[in-house]
Amino acid sequence: MCVGCHGIDGVQNTNGSSALYLLNPSRASYGHSSQPAVMQSLEDYIEDWMPLGAGVCTGACATEVAAYIRSWVGEPEPEPTANPQPTPTSIPSPVPSTPPTPAPTPTSLPTSMPTPTPLPSTTPSPGGVLPPLIQAGKDRYLETCGTACHGSVGLGGAYQEIISAIGDGDFLVATIERMPWMGDVTRCGANCASEIKTWLEYEHDLKNGTPEPTPTPTSPAEPEEIRYVSYLAVNVGGGDYTGRDGTEYQADFGFSGGGTSNQEGIIVAVPNTEDDGLFFTERWGESEYEFEVPEGYYNVEFGFVELVQTHTAAGARVFDVLIEGEPRLSNVDPVGETGSYHRALIKEAEAIWVGDGALSIEMRAVVFNPTLSFINIKRAENTADKYARLCSNCHGGTNGEGRSELGDALTAGKCSSCGNRTGLINFIDSQMPFQFAHACEGECATEIADYILDNFAGYQGRPDVNLPDFLDKGGDVTACGVPDSGFSTLRRIASVDYARMVHDLLAVEGDFVRGFSSDQLVGNFFINSTRAPEFNQVKQYFEAASQVAEAALMTKSQWMPNCASENETCAEAIIESIGRRAYRRPVSSDERTRLLTVFRSAYLAESFDRGVSTLLQAILSSPQFLYYIEMGEGQGQVRPLTHYELAGRLALFLWRSVPDEELLALAESAQLHDDQILRTQVNRMLDDERAKEVVSLFHEQWMRIQEPHAGTEDYDKQHAALEDFRRTVGALVFDDNAAYSQLFTVDFGFLNDATQSFYEVNGGPVAVGEDGFDRYELNPNYRAGLLTRAPFLRSNHSPTTRGLFLREQVLCGVIPPAPPTVGEPDQSVPGLNPREIFKLHTEDPGCGGCHTLMDPLGFPLDNFDDRGMWREIYGDSFPVDDSGYFLKTDVDGAFSGAQGLQEKLSVSVDVRECYTYQWFQFAVGRTPSTQDTCSLGQANDTAYSEGGTIQDVIRSIVMSDAFRHRRAVSP
Repeated sequence: MCVGCHGIDGVQNTNGSSALYLLNPSRASYGHSSQPAVMQSLEDYIEDWMPLGAGVCTGACATEVAAYIRSWVGEPEPEPTANPQPTPTSIPSPVPSTPPTPAPTPTSLPTSMPTPTPLPSTTPSPGGVLPPLIQAGKDRYLETCGTACHGSVGLGGAYQEIISAIGDGDFLVATIERMPWMGDVTRCGANCASEIKTWLEYEHDLKNGTPEPTPTPTSPAEPEEIRYVSYLAVNVGGGDYTGRDGTEYQADFGFSGGGTSNQEGIIVAVPNTEDDGLFFTERWGESEYEFEVPEGYYNVEFGFVELVQTHTAAGARVFDVLIEGEPRLSNVDPVGETGSYHRALIKEAEAIWVGDGALSIEMRAVVFNPTLSFINIKRAENTADKYARLCSNCHGGTNGEGRSELGDALTAGKCSSCGNRTGLINFIDSQMPFQFAHACEGECATEIADYILDNFAGYQGRPDVNLPDFLDKGGDVTACGVPDSGFSTLRRIASVDYARMVHDLLAVEGDFVRGFSSDQLVGNFFINSTRAPEFNQVKQYFEAASQVAEAALMTKSQWMPNCASENETCAEAIIESIGRRAYRRPVSSDERTRLLTVFRSAYLAESFDRGVSTLLQAILSSPQFLYYIEMGEGQGQVRPLTHYELAGRLALFLWRSVPDEELLALAESAQLHDDQILRTQVNRMLDDERAKEVVSLFHEQWMRIQEPHAGTEDYDKQHAALEDFRRTVGALVFDDNAAYSQLFTVDFGFLNDATQSFYEVNGGPVAVGEDGFDRYELNPNYRAGLLTRAPFLRSNHSPTTRGLFLREQVLCGVIPPAPPTVGEPDQSVPGLNPREIFKLHTEDPGCGGCHTLMDPLGFPLDNFDDRGMWREIYGDSFPVDDSGYFLKTDVDGAFSGAQGLQEKLSVSVDVRECYTYQWFQFAVGRTPSTQDTCSLGQANDTAYSEGGTIQDVIRSIVMSDAFRHRRAVSP
């Protein structure tokens, strides 16, 4: 109820309202700005005014909220009094560097969230010292009004009427009688109000009560952060070099003259720089360089050092540097300016405009010839860069057409704050970017607002763009009517499908898919439906078909029909049996003729076995086997699958294989469209061992679990841990008929000798299993839930990676890709524990908004190292901090550790709907679209009305419209 205005733990001015950490601990009563004479206890004030209205939080609610606030504001309980009077007091100084730590509570978020921006100082604005009266007014404003309600210059925050009040003539009276809000209303008298008014009029050049629009700058201001776009080291000891910051320097790139002096073996250290390697040699002589760069402003950094002992006196080597034909560095004297031989001199030329796509640099001698060690070309951030860094991750796209849980599109039809330029500036100034309010204030807010209005669809005559409809991952049954389905592209079988299919067809064993090209991904699932195979993959299919066919000659008794003799009649029977299952439908007469021709040619030339082998190669290499070709029935835009196509989909989904004879017989008799028969077949197929393998496969791919590589550390333990994962999933789904929530709470496992010690299990098994894997109870405080098992932890081994998985694949959130300029956090910062190091990565507003949604979900798993072993400390010195919190979910709030994390996941409706969404992708082989919203709703409603088990989810997806239909034309 309170976070929206007062921020998380009262320390974040999320929309300009008062931050509660600013409350004076000694004050025992509060006044509302519209009723200055009424001073109340904190409880009464909450009942009468909060949140944004009376009667919302009364009685026990008001008492609890007041006690919670006092617990971290440090305010004493007010003493009862009939007529409490306010105690005049000054506004506290800006927030301390470390806000008071709140008491633990299920609904509070950790204090590691970004701290609010302190009140601005009274330092005069750029451009000169303010006149004394104007400066006095500004000081008064910042002292008395602050930024919480009206922004740093009177335009931001929740109350934006302050400027218009000046024009209406109400400013002085309103200020004297009502301001400041929730404080001593007598603190700003006539002189105070007059001084503030004078400064605001000066600050905004007010005429008739309306501020002049801030002009869009023609050139970008010097940015706070520089983006490197090109790196050049003309000499690095004769080879390329990677600096300590990861910058890759290319030796002698672009050089067009001069010579080299190499003293790499002499120089041990070069003072005044950390990149000693860049100064092992020098390039000397007059020279010219030209670099292709996009149009824009650039800063150019040069590194010079004198290495030659005959030039160790000041003035011995002096030169000029011309950039874009203009002198930018004059009389550069490395020895004279550094006062030493072998000391680096680094200079920078700023704000170089490049309009022709090429940046030119010339080195010209003044006294003797120039010397040079490196050049760095850095792009000065313009407004487009700033938008890309601060905004595009939430609102991305070249037309501002982003859409995610972080932000909606910024087009005219979607941006609710863009209708008024001043309002948009104020909104950006006070609230943007996400989780970093006040990171783009003043001129930055104005630039971004104008950039949006000048460049995006629907503004300034820009044409509208077609925005994709947003899909609610849980679906919507109110959208149901005529069956609908998203468009499915042609699906090609994946490696795991191929392996299972040839085994079921021909009873062959072998790693026939070794060396196959990588399968494509739909979500986290290996499904080939996004592009055609490369030529090398086609070659691999032919080679694999040859190997399978040769192996099948050794297993003829298990798959070949009983033939009176080995002849062409027998080959026809093979085509009818194997071809029918491989093609997942009857073989057509034309196909039969072609296949017989293939058989006959090899049969007559060599032998019956050679004819059969060649025939099998032809079947396994054909598009009818390698692709799922679905046409549907009828002529409608959305068509039911044929009975054979539905049989093929069922077998691919539940077995990752070809249909068996029972499915094909039902398809032949046109019975699979009957709901009851279809349900019966799903239940039959789920009872098959192949379904257990597929259910395990789903969870492994969903959770990004990778097979351990033989020869790696702890291979035996990791392999046994993966076997435990598979058996545990199988027991949950098929033995216990469990709900999805038990994936996060399961407290048993199937362990052998290796994993008993790995998971630190004491005591005997509760049940004897197979192959040495017995069932054990696990410590629920450490190993309950699949997220605490080694396969997941090993495959997702950093807080951000684990948090990203949970946000995107368990909650179905949307995390945009990281900006291209973002690197990994520096792991070498002394004195910081791993959590503090990762926090450095989130301090940039362009990154932190996303990381506040991911990292707090990954850090609670930090009690597990990269191998999945339990730990209490990082390394040998830092205790693990396993606190975390959910944000923008249906289970928002703080928690601790893996068990606290999984407890919240297990009760989340968002997680439940996302789990169904993941099964939907796995089943139909594509990402759901808005045409699937009914089917997703059907699947969720049906599954959870029938008990909500994982098997119920699987059955409900098969019965949905999208599984049983195809769209003939892409929408």
